[in-house]
Amino acid sequence: MTDAGLEQRPGLPLEPVRLAWALRRRARLIALAVVLSIPVGLVVAFFLAPREFVAQSVLVWEPVARSSTPARDLQTLTSSVKLPGNLAQVRERLKLSNSLEDVGARIRVGVVSNESNVLTISGSGANSEEAARFTQAVTDVFLDARVRIARTRTEEKLKGLKEEVEQMHKQLTSARERYDGFRTQHQVVDFTLDRQTAIDQLALLRSEMHKSRAEADSTTAKASLLRSAVQKAPAQLVLTENQVQADRQKLAELSALLTARRASLSQEHPEVQGLQASVEALEQTPADAYTVTGRQVGANPEFLVLQEQLTRTSIDGEAAQKKLQSYSKLQESLNERVLQLTALEGEANLLLADVRLAEERLGKLKAEQAELEAAVRQPSSELRVLNSPVPPPYAAQSSRRKVALAFPLLAGLLAVLFVVGQELRGLRLRTPSEIAFWAKAPVLASSSWPQAPEELRNLVLELASRGEQAQGTTLLLPLDPARSASAAELVEALRPRMPFLRLWDETDRVQALRRASRESARVVVLVDAGAHAALEFTGLRRLLGREDGIGLVVLGLGPELALLRDRVGDDSDFWGPSLSHADLSPVRGVVKESYPLDSEQRLGGRR
Repeated sequence: MTDAGLEQRPGLPLEPVRLAWALRRRARLIALAVVLSIPVGLVVAFFLAPREFVAQSVLVWEPVARSSTPARDLQTLTSSVKLPGNLAQVRERLKLSNSLEDVGARIRVGVVSNESNVLTISGSGANSEEAARFTQAVTDVFLDARVRIARTRTEEKLKGLKEEVEQMHKQLTSARERYDGFRTQHQVVDFTLDRQTAIDQLALLRSEMHKSRAEADSTTAKASLLRSAVQKAPAQLVLTENQVQADRQKLAELSALLTARRASLSQEHPEVQGLQASVEALEQTPADAYTVTGRQVGANPEFLVLQEQLTRTSIDGEAAQKKLQSYSKLQESLNERVLQLTALEGEANLLLADVRLAEERLGKLKAEQAELEAAVRQPSSELRVLNSPVPPPYAAQSSRRKVALAFPLLAGLLAVLFVVGQELRGLRLRTPSEIAFWAKAPVLASSSWPQAPEELRNLVLELASRGEQAQGTTLLLPLDPARSASAAELVEALRPRMPFLRLWDETDRVQALRRASRESARVVVLVDAGAHAALEFTGLRRLLGREDGIGLVVLGLGPELALLRDRVGDDSDFWGPSLSHADLSPVRGVVKESYPLDSEQRLGGRR
């Protein structure tokens, strides 16, 4: 149904006040349902309401290599906890039947702060032991996955490193072969050592040369001095000469005698004084006075020694000169050797540098290979567990309160729905607004008659106030055949003021009804409130065979609904003069044929 069609219809499809009055009438039923649901909700909440226990494990991330983006790496690490592979392993380890989405929903991963590498893994369960077991399984699977990833990554690095080590072995072997070939070619084991040895030998040789030169100069000078001494020394000289010192001998004898006498005699003794005077007299004589008694002349020994030394010195001088000459030649040879070794050492150092670089690089590669092999044997996950999950003593989330509160609310809602359902059962229309909407016709008047007989007069005055001025025949039709007697009573009451009012009571003649409806200026349909469904009113125009000139009168309104609007829709055209019909004769019994009503012609359960 389009919005334009809804706007053209009078009234409302459902009167809210009707539902409000229905709820008010059944307020005790709703309250009783709420009260009875409270203990039921408490029992269900205590015994059947699910609770969620959360266990938590705390880990610290200790990366081996420093990263330029630690925050992003930590976020990547936390996101990898709930990878599908990890969730599948957790489900398999715990033998769960849940889907991976359900398993992942039970896991929460967080970071303590952006300035630390501490992360938490929380797992939920129906009880504390299950939560702790689930969290422990998630943590173990995550650590195992990190270890497995680290081992795989390390194995890949190790494979590439082994190839590099093998290549470096070949480079080292080639460098050593070039270096050994160069040493073999020049017959040198160690160029640096040989050059240093040659330099040391050259320095020693120079020292020896200086000594030899000094020795040669000294020998030459000594030979000159000896030659001059030989020339000055006499060839003959006195070899032996006998000399006697008589006074000294006499003095010694008298001194000894004087000492002997002093030992036995006094100092004043004449003999002692005589001896003393003699000793003093001899002491006055010169000490070097002597008397030559014999002399022997021969060859001068000093001349012979000097001549011998001169000969020996001349020989040593010649030897020193020859030695100095030999040292000079050896020095020239060593100088050439040092220069040659220096030049060769430069080339050898280049070759040796290649060898040492290859050895150093190979050593680093082997050390790295050893580290990688150790890492493959014992890979590190870079994660350390600070706190293992323990069974939580209390539930983190419990739906007991929600269930306890939801039961009264749900019971009240169900009671309200029940009351509303009872009110709308069969989609029967009760208010003038609803009847006007679904019949797409105005409600001319509403009354609680015939349940309230005193309201007949008011209904007659309401209809006659406008109907007595209407031109043409007005056909009055009770929608419910059971209301034929009431319809006849109403017609009799209206006839004095509405002489052209006619009653149609042949309910089983549908075709005759349609012809009578078309021949009438207007049709007034009597409707009982709550006696007809919406579908009956939607087929009213089809039943009467016309689209306009239809008005409704609602009877039997209850005390609550009587307070609503009694007239709905615009009825100005309904009572106006008819252009096609004027002063028509009564239509009672115009058509005598009887037409059976089939299911399509029956109007909403008409009996």
